Amino acid sequence: DLPVVVNWNTTVENFIPKINELTGYQFRLPTENEWEVAARGGKEDDNTSYAGSIYIDEVAWHFGNSEGRKQKVAIKNPNELGLYDMSGNLSEWCSDWYEEWTDDKHPPTEANNPTGPASGTEKVIRGGDFLADRFEYDRNSCTVVSRNHLPPDISTEDFLYDGYLHFTGFRLVLAQD
Repeated sequence: DLPVVVNWNTTVENFIPKINELTGYQFRLPTENEWEVAARGGKEDDNTSYAGSIYIDEVAWHFGNSEGRKQKVAIKNPNELGLYDMSGNLSEWCSDWYEEWTDDKHPPTEANNPTGPASGTEKVIRGGDFLADRFEYDRNSCTVVSRNHLPPDISTEDFLYDGYLHFTGFRLVLAQD
């Protein structure tokens, strides 16, 4: 019932190959672009700040309502695609390597599914977690456009990185044939 906190390496190197073997399907982590399109509600996008609402408490577990711990999944309202917890509870790993976006360096808007650089030291995480919005400067970390990054091998014991606690899990995409 609770989401699992796990690092990127364990997810990609251990869990995904095992579930692919057991099911016969080809699961993978979403690209950052796929994650954002899903969080926004795809073609059903209502242009909301959070995944399914303009009001954070309707769709997200965050610092103000989580009692400082992760919560059961699918308790808050889903977004337009019926996806739960894309804002808050746990942030989620994406397959892309992280690259800082600036006005001069941003994925091309005309690209069908832009991806990050071919290599790097940190992976993209999206969605915010149950401790999100605890400080004024990360006030919007649960929004569908907020992005963060962590090393793929970060310890799941404490998830303390760059002076902050992070609680990151994953969501899978079923690859098309």
